[in-house]
Amino acid sequence: MLAVFFIVKIMTLQELINLLSTMYDADTEVLSSTDDDYKIRLAHLNAAINVWSSQELWRELLVVPLSEETTNGTDKQFQLPADFKEICGSVRLYSTTTGSVYYKQIDPTSVQAYDNNINARKYYISGNYSDGFYLNFLTAPTTGLTIKYEYYKEPTKLVSPTDVIEMADPMFAIYFTLSRLYESDGATSKSLKSYQEAMATMETMVQKNNTLGFLQINGIPDPDYFSGDESCSGFGY
Repeated sequence: MLAVFFIVKIMTLQELINLLSTMYDADTEVLSSTDDDYKIRLAHLNAAINVWSSQELWRELLVVPLSEETTNGTDKQFQLPADFKEICGSVRLYSTTTGSVYYKQIDPTSVQAYDNNINARKYYISGNYSDGFYLNFLTAPTTGLTIKYEYYKEPTKLVSPTDVIEMADPMFAIYFTLSRLYESDGATSKSLKSYQEAMATMETMVQKNNTLGFLQINGIPDPDYFSGDESCSGFGY
């Protein structure tokens, strides 16, 4: 039997709203952003985005900063981007002459354990969503090094009709919203069915998110692997 693959195209907010009209109302009416039904469905779609983003560190939300800071020999704390959620892997201090030196993350509560070893190659994250987040080294790096890292960002909420949802399979947001709408109607069986479809879609996204392409290494790499030794590929499939 041949496998059948469904490719979900990029969907805008207006397309999501239109699809909900078809699936929930059995109608092709195009709702305006001023309609109450539009606003209610928009709120549920954004709630679906919150649920989706809390389940996994999604590739769709992985960011390489467009600008990179350079150390000045004095500062050991650096502000992270406004949409920061979590660092991905190691932070590197890069020099064109010596390459990258890798710094591993520690919990802020364990910083005191390094009082007698402030030159350890470690970093920690401080801050909050209100004041912003900061990257902290135990001691100020020497001047002239480029700070390199990737991070997972917070998802972008849908606002304008042309905004594009970031999740790989937007049907999760559709099924999630249908579940909430049916729940409000008291249609328990329809709500449960839509919720189950939403969770099945989520599970598929998680599996794809944690699997690389064909003929790639789908294991859990050894820490040395990230420092350039690909022979330390770890364990996995």
